[in-house]
Amino acid sequence: PLVHSEDISKTVETWAGTLKSQSDYEMEHRLRMADGSYRWHLSRATPVHTQTGEISAWFGTATDIERLKQAEINIQSGIERLQIATEAASMFAWEIDFKSAKVKWADNAAEIIKCSPQDLNDDPKNGSFFVHPDDRERILVEFDRFWQSGSDRFEMEFKGLPHLGVPMYWRTAGKFIRNEKGEPERAIGVTQDISRHVETGAHVQLLNDRLSTAEEGAGAMVYEWNLLENYVWRSHGVTRILGWEPSELASVPSAWYDLVHPDDLTYVGTENHQKHLDSNDRFMREYRVRHKDGRYRWVNDTGRVFRNEAGEVIHQDGTTTDITARKQAELVQQRMSNLIELSFEPILVWQPSSGIIEWNRGAEILYGYTRQEALGHMPHELLRTRDAVPFSELMQQFRLSPIWTGELENTARDGTKVIVESRYQLMEYEGTSVILETNRDLRETKQADIQKARMAAVVAASQDALYGFNLNGEIEAWNSGAEKLFGYSESEVLGKHISILAHPEQHLEQVNVLHEIAAGKSVAPFETLRLTRDGRRISVSKSMSAVKAPDGKVVAISVASHDISDRKEWEVRQRMMNRELAHRVKNSFAILQAILRATLRTTPDPEQFAATFSRRLLSLATAHDVLTANDWRGAELGALLRQHLSSYVTGHRIRLSGEAINLPAERATPLSLIINELAANALKYGALSVPSGRIDVSWQTGHSDGNEILNLKWLETGGPAIKKVGPRGYGTTLIKKSLADAEVHLDFRPEGLSCVITIPTTEARVEIAARSE
Repeated sequence: PLVHSEDISKTVETWAGTLKSQSDYEMEHRLRMADGSYRWHLSRATPVHTQTGEISAWFGTATDIERLKQAEINIQSGIERLQIATEAASMFAWEIDFKSAKVKWADNAAEIIKCSPQDLNDDPKNGSFFVHPDDRERILVEFDRFWQSGSDRFEMEFKGLPHLGVPMYWRTAGKFIRNEKGEPERAIGVTQDISRHVETGAHVQLLNDRLSTAEEGAGAMVYEWNLLENYVWRSHGVTRILGWEPSELASVPSAWYDLVHPDDLTYVGTENHQKHLDSNDRFMREYRVRHKDGRYRWVNDTGRVFRNEAGEVIHQDGTTTDITARKQAELVQQRMSNLIELSFEPILVWQPSSGIIEWNRGAEILYGYTRQEALGHMPHELLRTRDAVPFSELMQQFRLSPIWTGELENTARDGTKVIVESRYQLMEYEGTSVILETNRDLRETKQADIQKARMAAVVAASQDALYGFNLNGEIEAWNSGAEKLFGYSESEVLGKHISILAHPEQHLEQVNVLHEIAAGKSVAPFETLRLTRDGRRISVSKSMSAVKAPDGKVVAISVASHDISDRKEWEVRQRMMNRELAHRVKNSFAILQAILRATLRTTPDPEQFAATFSRRLLSLATAHDVLTANDWRGAELGALLRQHLSSYVTGHRIRLSGEAINLPAERATPLSLIINELAANALKYGALSVPSGRIDVSWQTGHSDGNEILNLKWLETGGPAIKKVGPRGYGTTLIKKSLADAEVHLDFRPEGLSCVITIPTTEARVEIAARSE
């Protein structure tokens, strides 16, 4: 009655067996407790026999094993959960017994490694079969180091063999089980596929690099403000714009507000900011922040906020950009505007289509028209300018130089004739082209300040390198752009002849241009070569204009030079690339035609022809893939071999060994065809036609008769014995003739084919070096 209903059958069966055998019994079952619950018990009993052998009594014990059963259930559940977790985490367990020199693999190992269960044998030496060859020696060294260090735990990461062309990465962590002497008896551990983590890490790093590049290019800082946790994250852009390291500023909003200029706190403060965002979740603010050096910088703070369901701001993302230069430019512009307005010289701005748009106080004083009276009129009409320059001619002048200077006769409002030195400058204003006109009253003096006129012409000529020289060729003006372009400071060139800026081959050109301009001829912009301070030749586009005295005589020349070296270099490079592309395409078609003709001659069967030609075409494409990945600068021999042979067989049946050697394109393509023929022959007749066969490919450089050579050896073993060599077909001819200057030795040994290829490399390497230059 005390036994659980599910255990009665088992209990009765055990009891019946005990009565029959008259022996001790032992059973596990659940018994009902006084409170009605059931607990597991272990019952044991021994019979007491009479002298006649009959059982007279039983003596036994019942032990509560509820905790033990729960532990067993938990262990089993833990094992199941562990297996589920390892499978979900793409990991498998393993154990190495150092005494028996055997390794045990978890049931899911083959599935995680993506290999055949037959690859998982118990030989520890084969335990690294799925490790990339580049990392096998390293992880063995690291494992030995952990062994010798006395450490109980070890961990290492390594690259695995690619699966379906996709790189694999692994992490192994384990523990040594040591005996009383401290010697390792066993090693247990797990190996996890971390390919996705590595790929994700690389992607995250790429995104971080892009963000850093964008920040650097914009001179900005990115930040995130979690208002619920009162936590602020700032990017490294804070160092670029304010000099502070992110770790130097506390991750709270107050650390930033402490840097804000006191006069801007009211505008930047959170309360006003929050009110500003009531109707718009995007914001833009400009204010000053203290730099680490103590000075204040202007910043533009733009971003948006995120709200919860109640409409409360819970998160804010933004970008802070340094706009100090812009603010300073605006301040300079405002100052210049004030100076223009306060200037006693007449200054006006007009559009060719709509007339005067600006008229300063100096113009009011000189001409007698108020600003309101002047706006909207064309200057030459309002001032009745005599011999005004036609607008079409003026625009022709602007194509040579953005300025025009000359003497004009204007008429004031009261009829007074005013002789002025007028200067026009074409400029951009609010997205349209306007002319800035400044007029100097020459009634009191007709003597022009030649030096000022020359310097004004030089400065206004261009935004590039500007300099001016007299008719003797002596440099008299030199701006910062010229200093940057040519490398000479102003003090180094003033008074020097312009010939220092040109190679002797261009000196005659300089003299001819100088004479033409001095004679009053106009010289169109032209391209030429000039010489920098350090002796470099640079390509420049030059614009030149004459500086004239009031009587119209040319007294000096102003020059604007623009560096076009990058454009010239790109044009040369583009022409070279076009020629190289045409050469590559012609070579590829020539090789393709030769393969097609030879394959047609040797394979009359259409299906066999299709298979053979496709295989050889794929070999050619593989070589092109490797070369394209390296911009056709050559192909690394090991990479080329791995790319080819991976389509035939992987794993331990192929072994490659040799130093890193870069083959030029003209060597890589025919060698690819040779390797393809050898591999196809091995798959059909040789080592790869049976499971036990393997191929060793090794290479090394050396010298022969004073010349540098490359020796490549193909050795097949374990394949079917070669008893008879048939007639040679196109494959053999292709192997021997593809590399015209190479020596190819084929040895059909009974134990397998041996092929030795000797390639001269000195000429090829010189060609690669020349192409790199």
